[in-house]
Amino acid sequence: MTVTRLNELDDKSLEALCQKEEIDILPGMSRSDLIAALIEVYEEEEKEKQKLHSLIIQIERSKFGFADDAWTQPSEMPKDRELQESYEDTYCGLLLRDPDWAFCFWEIKSITWQNYAKHGGFKGFFLQLMENQTPEINGPMNTTYRIMLDSRLGSRYIQLPKQGYYYQVEILVVLATERTVLTQSSIIYSPPVQDRINELSRVNDPAYLAILEASNFFETEPMKRLEQNQQDIEKSNPYRLSEWSEE
Repeated sequence: MTVTRLNELDDKSLEALCQKEEIDILPGMSRSDLIAALIEVYEEEEKEKQKLHSLIIQIERSKFGFADDAWTQPSEMPKDRELQESYEDTYCGLLLRDPDWAFCFWEIKSITWQNYAKHGGFKGFFLQLMENQTPEINGPMNTTYRIMLDSRLGSRYIQLPKQGYYYQVEILVVLATERTVLTQSSIIYSPPVQDRINELSRVNDPAYLAILEASNFFETEPMKRLEQNQQDIEKSNPYRLSEWSEE
């Protein structure tokens, strides 16, 4: 709204515009005072619009401004985001793959590895698999088997002997006169396959079953073994479910 356009309006129209813009009309205000107050409000609104427009442009530039020199110079990209091969720490982890197998990873500090290796009674570092039927973190766990480590950091799959048990791995250093546990992993649970089958049998969702099919869940070793066991049971059944052959 320009000054020229406001001058063309009558007093009632000017007062209506002032009320719309929430301008207080004080006693004694002249026509020119009303116009000046309206012009001031309109100028402030125009400034706010320009600020908002500039902000929108800046946001859009930040989204699509990949052609700037800052983005096209590989030498200026941060170099501290690469994953380190070693963190110089002693730890181990255990991740369940399926009820029969788990993925294990570990690392032993270089100084720890070297100091124990120099010991006169050194027998080796071992990855020790522990099992228990209860999920007690500080409860007793039974040793299943040990794997000698030939590297201070690495990863491998390890077989879980039983389903329905809780498992944990620990790094053990064996000397001639003592054994020391350096670190332990978190505890995982190996669910029985039959429990999983019973759970899936209650799922009547084609989309969910399609995801399982795409993930090769039914091709895992426990599923194949369960299917083979079921086939063996059917073969050993003396009763036939189909019609008898005349041959």
